Amino acid sequence: MVVKNTLYLKNKKQMLMKRKIHLTRMLLVIVTILSMSSCVRDDLAAESQSQKNSKNMSAKFASRSFWKEDNVYINKVQQVFLKVANLEHVRTRYGELNWDYAMTFGNFNETYALVPIIKDNKVVLLMEAVRTGNKVFFYEKDNKDLVEFFNLAMYSNVTKYDEVIEAKAGVLSKTPAFVCTTRWLTIGCFENETDCVPYTTSVTNCEYQGGTGIPPKTFDPIGMDGGGDGNNGYEYPEIPEEIDPCRKIKSQRSNVDFYSKINVLESDTGLKKETGFTQRVNGQYVYHDNASATNTNNSLSLPDPNLPENKNIKGFLHTHVDSYTYYDDFQQVDVTRTGIKILSPADITYFMDLVKNAHDEGRPLNDVYAGMIATIQNYQIRFTGNQYQIKTFTDEEAAAFRAPYTIFMQKSIDNQSKLELGFLQFLSEKMNLKGITLYRMNADGTNTEISLNDDKKSTNETNCPN
Repeated sequence: MVVKNTLYLKNKKQMLMKRKIHLTRMLLVIVTILSMSSCVRDDLAAESQSQKNSKNMSAKFASRSFWKEDNVYINKVQQVFLKVANLEHVRTRYGELNWDYAMTFGNFNETYALVPIIKDNKVVLLMEAVRTGNKVFFYEKDNKDLVEFFNLAMYSNVTKYDEVIEAKAGVLSKTPAFVCTTRWLTIGCFENETDCVPYTTSVTNCEYQGGTGIPPKTFDPIGMDGGGDGNNGYEYPEIPEEIDPCRKIKSQRSNVDFYSKINVLESDTGLKKETGFTQRVNGQYVYHDNASATNTNNSLSLPDPNLPENKNIKGFLHTHVDSYTYYDDFQQVDVTRTGIKILSPADITYFMDLVKNAHDEGRPLNDVYAGMIATIQNYQIRFTGNQYQIKTFTDEEAAAFRAPYTIFMQKSIDNQSKLELGFLQFLSEKMNLKGITLYRMNADGTNTEISLNDDKKSTNETNCPN
């Protein structure tokens, strides 16, 4: 019995040892599998982050800027960039480009943009994209104030924002040397911040208009230390076609709908009150005849362009009525009301409001027009300047021009050529407006561009191509 028990205990001990070894092996296998699984998960996580970064760099942007930006330009610049860029090189050398927050700072002519570059959830640099002709150039923009402004716009609690665009003259010249856009941000507090004080900050971005200076540092999207073709620029797709006003007016006058509106207004010039049409961006015309007409004043009421529902008015036509005679009770004599047969300061004020609306909505500025229809002659004006020459007036400012304009033009009232000269002189010298071009719509269907000569004492006439 003793022998049997000893053998039994020995066998049992061996069995336990085998089980322990077996369990140890199983644990090792499990640990190995878990370790491999962890490595796989890490690899997948790394791959996922890499894919995410690539997506951030290359996905089509959806603007998240607080301001109106030239999204057409940003989209085209992104196309050019992705076509030539080595994204891994860009990521390693610079960081991640966040196209959603690209800003064009008031430019809507497909020429300028700033794209923020992110590292560790922070803007560290900006890429400046500048188009000249059919080429776009990429530059580094390492401006501390601009970089911080982008950081605030992207990562802060912004409660208010604003923008002002202005031209600044050079020291020795009245010609604009710097075109500057100032943007404001008011930064509020997040819910969990207890010691936060809201504040307002601003940044001004200026573009130098011509001249020489230190060239900006090229942004290299390829990884060739010279930017590849960066110094010579990259081909820009679909260069925006600048259709000159002469062609636009010619096309307009050949349109049956526009032609019929001119005919209506020409038949209205015999009335003792002004009438007119406004035209919306969609082409729709609306007739207006609500005029405050007296023997000494005649003013047509048009829709308020400052109201949201009227922001899409792109042009208007109106009459200046024929001369007529009335009996003046005070003087007890017959008086002839002649009127000035060319556009008035009130017409210009309304026109400039439409130009501003076009700029705010990113529409071509020279699409906006104002026409005056009179028995003696029809005229039209177009805005041929740039966005920095847009100037608007208050009702009080517009009213203050009325009497001086009448006095200034009275000496030329019987001479249409002198009226044209006086009109352009008043715009330039009294209203300080630039970039407005006058067109005479001739009875034979042709059009003539009229501009001031350099001496501002005479006009120059150029016949638009037929």
